Amino acid sequence: MEGGDGDADEVTKVVILNDDNKVLVLKRNDDSKWKPGCWDLPGGHLKIGESEEDAAKRETKEETNLDIDDLVKLKVDGRLTFFQAKKHSGDFKLDLSENSEWEWLSVEELEDADHTPNSIKIVKMALNLEDE
Repeated sequence: MEGGDGDADEVTKVVILNDDNKVLVLKRNDDSKWKPGCWDLPGGHLKIGESEEDAAKRETKEETNLDIDDLVKLKVDGRLTFFQAKKHSGDFKLDLSENSEWEWLSVEELEDADHTPNSIKIVKMALNLEDE
C-alpha cells in the first residue's frame, strides 16, 4: 500500500534471503509515487493498530504471496522498521499493482542496480557483512 486511509505513518521492509544468500527485491512500478522504477524490499505501511511484525507478514503476503516466519528485527530508522525473515514458504506470485518485476539479487548485483535508500546497508546487516 502506498499510504491511504487507514494507514499509519510507520513502514516495514523485509529482507528475504534464499539459500544462495540472494535477496528478494521487487521493482517498483514506473507510476509509483515514491522511487518509481527502483528495486525495493517487500513491505509497506502499517494499518492503524497493527504491529510491525504483522504488517511485515501481511505486506509480504500481499506483494509476493509468500508466507514469512521467524522475523528478526534488524533496525529501526525513524518510521521504518527493517526485518529479516529466516523462513519463507508458498508459491511466489507478484502483485502487479505495485511492482513490475522481481529478482533474487546478490549484494553486488543490488549495488549495481537502481535501488531504494538503505537497501544495501540493511541487506549487508542481514548477511552479517556490516554492523549497525
